[in-house]
Amino acid sequence: MRKLLPLLFVYAMSIFLSSAEEYNDTIVSQAQPKKKQPISIVFDVRADWEYHVAGVEGEKDQSAFAGKFLNFTLHGNINQHFSYHFRYRFNKINTALDFFNATDYAYLNYDINRNWRVSAGKQVIAIGGFEYDKAPIDVYFYSGYAKHVSTCYEFGVSGQYMTSDGRNTIMLQITNSPFTDQNNRFNPAGALYGYNLAWYGNYGVFNSIYSINLIEYADGKYVNYIALGNQFNFGPISWYIDWMNRYGGKGNFFSDFSIMSRLNCHVIQDKLTLFVKGGVDYNNAQAANTPQEQIVDLTVRPGTNYAYYGAGVEFFPMKASRDLRLHAWWTSDTDNAKAHTIGIGVKWILTAFERK
Repeated sequence: MRKLLPLLFVYAMSIFLSSAEEYNDTIVSQAQPKKKQPISIVFDVRADWEYHVAGVEGEKDQSAFAGKFLNFTLHGNINQHFSYHFRYRFNKINTALDFFNATDYAYLNYDINRNWRVSAGKQVIAIGGFEYDKAPIDVYFYSGYAKHVSTCYEFGVSGQYMTSDGRNTIMLQITNSPFTDQNNRFNPAGALYGYNLAWYGNYGVFNSIYSINLIEYADGKYVNYIALGNQFNFGPISWYIDWMNRYGGKGNFFSDFSIMSRLNCHVIQDKLTLFVKGGVDYNNAQAANTPQEQIVDLTVRPGTNYAYYGAGVEFFPMKASRDLRLHAWWTSDTDNAKAHTIGIGVKWILTAFERK
């Protein structure tokens, strides 16, 4: 029965769509001249020079220039109801078994009206937290959880409701599980799914990305996430703190969690930002020597108890534009406090075509 849930969800959405299409009185007559729809084609690139201090006796430090990201993004409208979103990462490799591996997302939205929307395609899996939600090209170092989640993007369907004031969005989503076998989605054990309910709040001084997730990590076995992303904005200061609790029936309810936080100080608005970031990854739900096939949390392994920390600076030299960014950052952690990573780099955005 549980394997029929995605099919039932899609069927219910199709009935809802058919009804909305029939009674929606805002549909433009085909007799009217076709209006040119908005479209945006953008390339963004990031390259860094990194220096890795080994912090281990006998090991040499390493440094190199590295291309970090090369993205192609396409956003646009088909008509007043349908819109599409696509991002391809040239620095990722497609495989014969997963031709969409390098495609972060490729989905279609249908806006029923100003409040209701349904989507289908490869989407961001709706897991809460601001670190997780941030575009990878804008993240310099990750928490243990975010660094080890198998994928943030999977195929699925979603429905969302946005309040008329635009401050709250509730999303219900069913996708392939992030722990789906990327080489064999139709494996003999059966498909793995993720069931996600998220709230996105926008109140100016306070923003939220909260979620409750039921993630299948093996056939018929689930880990539950409760992710609470909180962002506070006070003048030149912005601060987010995320708390993620993971529970799969082992240990007590609060024995497996991560805390992620970043504080930004916009020294010169839209020009210069200083930031500090850090957090904790902790998992005492199972013994550190638990056999691999019995591990519930596949992102933060049992026995993990460490903190990570770092800082950085971002500078946008172009007037009234964030299309060029210079950045520098440093990070380390308590696993080896003598090991450090330092990066200096640049990100630039090229808008190839845009029609509003």
